[in-house]
Amino acid sequence: MVSVIVPMCNAEKYLIRCLKSIQNQSYKNLEIILINDGSKDKTSTIAHYYESSDDRIIVIDKENNGVSSARNFGLKIATGDYITFIDIDDYVELDYIDRFVNESEIKKVDLVIGGLRQVRGKKNRILTNKAKGIKLEGKKNIHPLICAILDVKSDIKGNYNPLILGFPFAKMYKRELLLNIQFKENIPIREDAIFNMEVMLKARSIGIFDYVGYHYLLSPDSATGKFRENFSEEVTIFLKTSKNTWLKNDLPINSYYTGVLYTYMNWLKICILNDNSTFTFSERRKMIKESFKNEMWKKSFLSLEYKGLTKPYQTLQFFFRKKSSIGIIVLYKISEFLKRM
Repeated sequence: MVSVIVPMCNAEKYLIRCLKSIQNQSYKNLEIILINDGSKDKTSTIAHYYESSDDRIIVIDKENNGVSSARNFGLKIATGDYITFIDIDDYVELDYIDRFVNESEIKKVDLVIGGLRQVRGKKNRILTNKAKGIKLEGKKNIHPLICAILDVKSDIKGNYNPLILGFPFAKMYKRELLLNIQFKENIPIREDAIFNMEVMLKARSIGIFDYVGYHYLLSPDSATGKFRENFSEEVTIFLKTSKNTWLKNDLPINSYYTGVLYTYMNWLKICILNDNSTFTFSERRKMIKESFKNEMWKKSFLSLEYKGLTKPYQTLQFFFRKKSSIGIIVLYKISEFLKRM
């Protein structure tokens, strides 16, 4: 049996599409766990309606404590041999669970990683693995995956796409692998990435294949790309937690430092230079100038060799070392313009 954990909060707009895509799976032996995280709309009413006609559905109503709390509650009550996570505003192809179960059983692995389709309005972007089906075993082969969760510009893209690795979806976990592992509820961002780092550190084997059956909706309601005024504090918590994982498990520190550079660009995107930012231009420049003194950023920018970086990161490192806030702003604007072309 497969336990499908779906956290929900004010999701009446998306619930039926998501739930129907799960109910109609070709693989029928399912436990569908819907965790209502304090919704104020009709999410709970709709969920309970479908629960009354499908004995595979379990609806849990709880106070709002965030998506990590909801997923953890699902993990606590799940009884399936396998566990997969699906976000309520997303949906999956009808053979999704069947394909993951088959891959897991054929490869005899603890975790299977597939691809996904990012959907933004009428635009689609496929993120998939080049591997048709490979099995990774042992620290030597699994640790590079962990590093790539943070260092998404890693040059180990031959078999898999690093952009997929941090998400909890487009994956199937053996339930026994997740014993004593939870989403950290005190981490406000990328708690799913921390979760997957811990899972991969524990996994004895991981399967990777190129199947794309998960539709990841990037909507105006999504947290991705939205302005977050407190992102500076949030990203500090995430990076400190990640660094502890790196040091505790003797992971290559340069991959952490490169990941910090990538996170710096996200910090600019989500907080400092976001189109919906409430900061004035002078405040933005001041915050970037203050980042030149921040030990977390400074250590990473100064520790990496210039030649080992990609061109955009080389330019970012150059402006950071020169303490040029204008240079960093111009670089960011150009990179965002090129992405939209």
